[in-house]
Amino acid sequence: MWMLSGLSAGTSLYAGHEEEKAAKAQAYESERVGKEKSKQVQEKGRRVRGQQRAGFGAAQVDTSTGTPMEVVLETLSAQIREDESVLKSAKTESQAYKRRGRLARYGSYGDAAGAFGYPVGNSIETTD
Repeated sequence: MWMLSGLSAGTSLYAGHEEEKAAKAQAYESERVGKEKSKQVQEKGRRVRGQQRAGFGAAQVDTSTGTPMEVVLETLSAQIREDESVLKSAKTESQAYKRRGRLARYGSYGDAAGAFGYPVGNSIETTD
């Protein structure tokens, strides 16, 4: 009986560990994809600002002051906001995967304890 309980507990702990490991891999991938998207946003912003400057230059407009400079700065500002949004989204997703992994591991502790007959659950019994 104890041997089967030990095997069941070990299986539960192993499953929880594997779930956490998979969740960490998903979190890492989410962060990697976020960084890649961030690089793409930055590159797109550089291209757009370059095209703006080239257009102003072709029209012989001074881009160091006034409205042309404001246009370029607004483009940069929009790029920075988009970049921050992409990175924040990736971080939030990554944290959610990590949290899910920790919960799976913690759940496996309860499952393992339950295999030996210990009460498991959220209910708290009180005696009067």
